This record gives sequence, C-alpha cells and structure tokens, in this order.
Amino acid sequence: MLPYFIAIILVFVLSILADKSKEISLSDRANSSDFAWKLYVMLACAVLVLFAGLRYRVGNDYGNYIGSFDVTWQEVWQHIITFKEPGFEIIAYLSRFIYNDYVSMFFCMSLFTVALNVKTISKYTESAFISFLLYIFIGAWHGSFNGIRQYAAAAIIFAGHRFILHKKFWKYALVVLLASAFHLTALIMLPMYFVFNKKITIKNIIVLVVIAVAMRYSYDFFFGIMSDIKGSEQSQYAYMQESVTIFRVLVAFAPIALALLVRKDFFEDKENTFYFTMLLLNATFMFATSGSAYLARVGIYTDIYATLAFPRILKGMKKSDQMLLTVLILAFYFAYWFYEVSTRSTLNNFQFIWQR
Repeated sequence: MLPYFIAIILVFVLSILADKSKEISLSDRANSSDFAWKLYVMLACAVLVLFAGLRYRVGNDYGNYIGSFDVTWQEVWQHIITFKEPGFEIIAYLSRFIYNDYVSMFFCMSLFTVALNVKTISKYTESAFISFLLYIFIGAWHGSFNGIRQYAAAAIIFAGHRFILHKKFWKYALVVLLASAFHLTALIMLPMYFVFNKKITIKNIIVLVVIAVAMRYSYDFFFGIMSDIKGSEQSQYAYMQESVTIFRVLVAFAPIALALLVRKDFFEDKENTFYFTMLLLNATFMFATSGSAYLARVGIYTDIYATLAFPRILKGMKKSDQMLLTVLILAFYFAYWFYEVSTRSTLNNFQFIWQR
C-alpha cells in the first residue's frame, strides 16, 4: 500500500500548490502564476501516470492483457474492418515500436487514460485539490488498472462531455463512436445525451426511479442479451451475480444529498444543474446494478463526474463551512478508497515493473 500513499501525498501537495498559483493568477493575472498552475497540474498528472503505467500485475486482468501485446498488424486491421473494439489493439501494436516489452503497452494506455482524465478535470474544475484527490478516492484512477479498455472509453466520453451541455449532438456522437472503438458499452452513453439535456423535475426523477427499479429486477434479460452477443452463457459466472458493496452505492448518493442539503442556490446555474443530472444518473445506475458487479461497471462512465460536481457544490459557501465540508468529504471518500484497495489482493500488493 505504500506506493499508493506516496502517490496520494505527492498529488495532495501539488494540487494545493496548483490552486494557490491559480488564485494568484486570477488576482493579478500574472503570467508566471499561470505557468505555475500548468506546471503543478502537469506534475500531478505525471505522478498518476507513472504510478499507473509502471505497475506490475496490479489489477485482475493484468495477466490477460499481456497477451494482447503480441497482436499482429493483420489482427489489428481485421478488428478495424469489423470494428471489433480496435482502439486498444492499435495502441498495443504501436507501443511495440516504442519499446518491445508489454510494459510499454500498459504505460501508453495509462498515459492515454489518466492524462486525458486529468486534463479534462483541470480544464473544468473549480478546485484541483478536491478534484484530483477525488479522482483517486472514487476509484477512477485505480479502476483503470483493471478495466483498461472500458476506462479508456470512459475517458474519451468524459473529455467530450461538454458537447452535451452546449447541445452539439453530432460532435458528441462522434466522441461516443470513438470511445466505442475501445469498448462497445460506450454506446449506452449516446442516448444519455437526451437525458442530460432534460430539466430536473419531480416527473423526471420519478421516471429515473422507475427505470432503476425495472433494471434492478431485469438482470436475466440483460444476461440473456450478453450471452447472445458473446455466444456463451454469461449468468453462470460468479462475477455476474456478485453484489457490489453498500459503500459503493452510498458513495454514488452522497454528492446528491450534499447538493440538496447545503446549496439552495445550486440549481440557479445551468452548469450546476447539468452536473447534478450526471450525479443522478450515476446514482440511478449504481442502485439499478447493485446486484451484479459486472453490470455495475456501467458506473465507470458516470462516477468520475463527481470530481467536477463536488467543487461546484462547495463553491460560494462560507470559508469555514467550505473547509469543514472539504475535510469531511475527502475523509469519507478516503475511507471508501482504503476499503476498496486494501481488501483486494490484486490491488493492495502494489509492485513496480522493475520488481517482476
């Protein structure tokens, strides 16, 4: 666990320095302060990329992905023609020209996913300190150690999510299509465009609740669809029937409760409403799929928006209240992160590639 704590401490310090430099930049518009902001963000990003990219056998599917490093150009081309999620294979193939070892493949994928997420967060966040730490604590960072392709797809959609806010459907559709080249499940985010552009009303919330309950009791239907797609019975696998922890469900609902309790003026801002809708959708997904760890992976596409929503919820509050809530929020999510990582043998024994 020590490498995780080192990474967290480094990001903790660098993100504080980034926020301090941004405050100076906004007050006197100093170019040096703006440069400092970018430098500290880049250094925090480098820490997260290096720890993720240079890991060794951390994540359930690490061993399975090693075999993908030997993909041939013929196989890559065939996947492109059939659109069989060719994104990962393309990066795996090209990584061989950087360094002929599977470590380059994992590093390139971590660079792509983590750097893209950090860039998106830094571009739209109100606080690098809160957002970067939450990026780690909600599991979006260490989650990419396992679901490599799906997290890459989620990072692409996250990078283009503002097309929804600005109602640019075709640009958003292209983003989703690109993401589906890494994982076909990304296509489920296309109809979400119409959900996110809805106003938050009691009627719409009731619709989401009905959908969540219907999904919660329709697992056999979803398992049947996946079995048809994959050509084999999927419900027999334990991972399909494994329930997610109650902590993960609580984590999804926590920011919604906070927004409703502490910020009466929160919904006066269009962007705040947009991110709150993201949180609602994430909570809906988590409740609906809480009985299947496999189906709960849909949350990969939505839980990261908490990194942008929380700073918006805290913005505008009294300084003392803001500091207290920041401490409580980060402590709550740290406890969740520690439980998630420390109880998983594929994560808690963090090793670097030179230890193989």
